[in-house]
Amino acid sequence: MLISVVNLALGMLNLLPVLPLDGGHLLMTAIERIRRRRNPKYVIDYARAVPFFGVAIIVIVFVMFSALYLDTLRLF
Repeated sequence: MLISVVNLALGMLNLLPVLPLDGGHLLMTAIERIRRRRNPKYVIDYARAVPFFGVAIIVIVFVMFSALYLDTLRLF
């Protein structure tokens, strides 16, 4: 159960439309196909990306520990 929750959380996080993640690459590919041309360069604003990923990591850790806690309670 714990592994499936962690796997699902990571999969959903990976599909977010932020450029370093797969969802961001899918979004850029869709935009390029709609516009019918490629953008020469993608620029990542690290000042905005770092807090987002910090919060995402905190959420993932919280989900992991809460799932572990709830699974442990269910055993006893």
